[in-house]
Amino acid sequence: MSGMTSALSNAITIYARASVARRPEAVRAELGTQADELLAKINQLRAEIEPTEQEWKSDSLSQMTERATERLRAHPELTEEAVRALVGVCSYAWR
Repeated sequence: MSGMTSALSNAITIYARASVARRPEAVRAELGTQADELLAKINQLRAEIEPTEQEWKSDSLSQMTERATERLRAHPELTEEAVRALVGVCSYAWR
């Protein structure tokens, strides 16, 4: 695993463990100078898995969660733990 891959997956797990209001601060506290770049990537990934308007109308939470998991698994730079963590954060927000 490359340094950026490891750092991104680590940042996602830190992000997922923190309370909603403290997520950026938690990542910055643990990852320092890389944090802003990693937070930007996390936000890009979140946008990528956000359900479309049509998906909101027609799909269940379970279907949206499965689709988000598939989309993130297409990113080889993410560990399975990071995929599960980010999908968990997002699917909780979608409820």
